Amino acid sequence: EKLQQLFIELVLKREQEEYATEGVPWIDVAYFDNQGICKLVDSPQCGIIAMLDEQCTRPNGSDKAFLAHMDKQLKNEPRYSSLQKTPTDTACTRERDFRICHFAGDVVYNTTQFVEKNNDTFFQDLKRMLHNCKLAGMKEMWPEGADAITEVHKMPPTAATTFKVSMEELVSLLASKEPFYIRCIKPNGNKSATEFDQEMVTHQVRYLGLMENLRVRRAGYCNRQTYDIFVQRYKMLCAKTWPRVRCPVQEAAKLILAAAGVETTSGAVAFGKTKLFIKEPRTLLKLEQQREATIPKLVTRVQAHFRGWRQRKVFRKMLAVHRIVSFWRRSKVRDCLSKLNAAFAGVATRPDLGKNQAWPAIVPGTQQFILHCKKIHLCWRARTILARYKNPQVKEELVRKALALDMLQGRRKFWGYQYHWAGNYLALSADKDKFAAAVVALCAKNGDTKVVFSAYAHKLNSKGKQDERAIIVTDKHLYKVDAKTFKATKAPTPLSAITGFGLSKGEDQAVVIYMNDADDVVLGLTGEACSAEFVSLVAQAVGHNLPVTVGEKIDISQGGKSKSIKFQVENVGKTQFTRRTSGFTLVTRKTSMQTIQARRGLTDLNE
Repeated sequence: EKLQQLFIELVLKREQEEYATEGVPWIDVAYFDNQGICKLVDSPQCGIIAMLDEQCTRPNGSDKAFLAHMDKQLKNEPRYSSLQKTPTDTACTRERDFRICHFAGDVVYNTTQFVEKNNDTFFQDLKRMLHNCKLAGMKEMWPEGADAITEVHKMPPTAATTFKVSMEELVSLLASKEPFYIRCIKPNGNKSATEFDQEMVTHQVRYLGLMENLRVRRAGYCNRQTYDIFVQRYKMLCAKTWPRVRCPVQEAAKLILAAAGVETTSGAVAFGKTKLFIKEPRTLLKLEQQREATIPKLVTRVQAHFRGWRQRKVFRKMLAVHRIVSFWRRSKVRDCLSKLNAAFAGVATRPDLGKNQAWPAIVPGTQQFILHCKKIHLCWRARTILARYKNPQVKEELVRKALALDMLQGRRKFWGYQYHWAGNYLALSADKDKFAAAVVALCAKNGDTKVVFSAYAHKLNSKGKQDERAIIVTDKHLYKVDAKTFKATKAPTPLSAITGFGLSKGEDQAVVIYMNDADDVVLGLTGEACSAEFVSLVAQAVGHNLPVTVGEKIDISQGGKSKSIKFQVENVGKTQFTRRTSGFTLVTRKTSMQTIQARRGLTDLNE
């Protein structure tokens, strides 16, 4: 009866009271309440156990007196009956039996030896003896045996009282827990696996209250949570509640359900005063699935924020190091600058403009600064020197030589910077009048506007022979004309078709002109013309630097085949191209080389 009362209290009564307390609409479900039966048995004043204990305390207490006392005290109790109280109750024997209407059914009790069995006749001496034995199990079973022999003990509790107290402790323990009931139904009374007694099963279902429990569960809600717990668990499903809730929790719960797509008006959920009630398990499953899908995204965002914070921290450290290094370098640069100011004081009045001035020693942190200062000094010195030349032609010649120096990059020791570069050498020759007339006709025919270079040259033809030609470079074309008549033998070559040049390391004035989709042109300039001057003027006319190959042997392309040309100085009658086993060789007459060296102040070929 006590366990059934606990079941009613926790499952049926408490749940319906919770709906009423929370203000959730609810229709009460009727159920069998056995509180009256429990009170009939264990009431401290007029309960059956109290009356039985009273008979045990009397010297003349008996079973008949116990039954008579119950008939007198419980005459108005409808759940109690005996033959003395109800003469029609033939199931009971007079002055021996009584009946109680339990929730599981009526039970007839025989009072024979009730009083005798209820008395606890296990004396304290026996308990002390069992407690003091050597068996540890006995000591635990009889802890009251540890009392001193002089201690006065009250009358020991009866068996019914002991059982009542034990049951009350069990009920108190169960009431403090969350109940989960498993109901076992006996299919028959014969312990047979093949029999099913429908009447017996129906009786068990009825007295266990399963039908009432099912009606309450079906009409109720499968899950309930306080708003705080619900919002804390599912707040990531709504952007308005994540990461902080800035509204009342009940309103936040509504926002979360709306974001999750849960209908709040169809009865799937109910909003209590302090709790949210969910009716269907699938609604809770839907929320859990969305939560599981959202958590990885949140984890990714948290990781991104953490990594960003960590990298910002590293960056701040790097920035601090950079600032420290920057301040240190500035201090070194300031020291170096003060030394430079002292060393180059009055350099503008010196004859060499500081060319031979010793620079301060490079210390760590000033390498780039010293290099920039040297470039600045070189640029200033170059501008200062150029400013001394008032003639525009001289300035233009210096620009061409500077361009040639940049293209050669120091790979040719003697490249003619000591000489005067006239450019249009044929205009200064004995045949200048004939040349001028021919040039006017060529420019008019091909749309050229000016001549930037002209000179006599030996040309290596496609048969490996040498042709005497005059080379004319205009602002658009390269002409290879007859050296006597100045008439073009072939169509002019556009300057845009030139892809580069090849020069020897010696002092000869040979030039290889690399062409795009055509045979390379091999020339040996004669007279006062320089190969470096030719390269510079063509690059100036094209508008950008062209690659220059410098070597003792130059690879060329003739007739679709790769060949090579070498450069030698020998005692021959004249400078000319000759065919050798591995290609061609430009043999320069030794007397001509001595003439070139004499122009720059050298007389010995071996110097």
